[in-house]
Amino acid sequence: MVADAAASCGGCPVYSDVQGNPTEANVSGGVAAFKAHGCDGVIAFGGGSAMDAAKCVALMVGQDRPLFDFEDREDWCDRVDPAGMVPCVAVPTTSGTGSEAIALLDPELTLGLPKHVTAWVGIDALSHSMEAFSSPFYHPMAHGMALEGMRIVKDYLPRLMEDGADLEARSQLMVASTLGATAFQKGLGAMHSLTHAAGGLLNTQHGQTISVVMPYVLQHNRPAIADSFEALGRYLDLEDASVTGVTDWVLELRETCGIPNTLAEIGVDEAHVATLAPMAVEDPSSGSNPTPVTEQAATDLYLSAIRGKL
Repeated sequence: MVADAAASCGGCPVYSDVQGNPTEANVSGGVAAFKAHGCDGVIAFGGGSAMDAAKCVALMVGQDRPLFDFEDREDWCDRVDPAGMVPCVAVPTTSGTGSEAIALLDPELTLGLPKHVTAWVGIDALSHSMEAFSSPFYHPMAHGMALEGMRIVKDYLPRLMEDGADLEARSQLMVASTLGATAFQKGLGAMHSLTHAAGGLLNTQHGQTISVVMPYVLQHNRPAIADSFEALGRYLDLEDASVTGVTDWVLELRETCGIPNTLAEIGVDEAHVATLAPMAVEDPSSGSNPTPVTEQAATDLYLSAIRGKL
């Protein structure tokens, strides 16, 4: 993202005070840096956290309301003054978040990505397509993009686990990331609402948390996705074209990627559930989950993912 008011790169001021799971303070600092240097646009350079913060900066530099007045709820987007927004160009250096949607994709920028981060963002890309595909809302183009996004992850993420310098695989994962982010116009679901709550409360890494909860959510949603996941299993050429077959593939992929099996292994324990479950219910992603995300359902999902019970 365009960051630290004291730093510059080739005459362009650079702001980099952005943490994983960025905060309002990170955005406010970026707005201050933007104004201090008389900038006229934002370049978002980095992973999902940098890009999310950058887009918020590009939004907020000309608004007269606080950031959370524009939360993704009801018609709150209508509060934005479009004249107060500035251009934002995204240059992702990971291949999973899809936060860029319209971007300059250069796979060479991801070559230095550590293996574990490559795994986390790759499964994050998978989750966007998988939850969009599971969503009950009607959007046939997004549905088709989600299918192809999942196939690309299936074919190319294991290759990157074998060889991080595989430029073709890195290029394909960037495409899968963009497909997933475009597909989730159709909606996301409980994978994201559970993860957003854990990230907000405990600062767990987004892609890793998504990777852990994915199979538990698939099993929870089984009654509503059985028919569509038969089609998904056939498209992915799985031996078992069913929710069970897709879940088994996800578990195999997680093992290939070195992903933990439980939330307990990444710092989420049962004492947190009473706080996390209501947060997950309130998260906007829950509204497009194919089965209702009640407080009891969220509690059960967290406990299953903490205890490792599928």
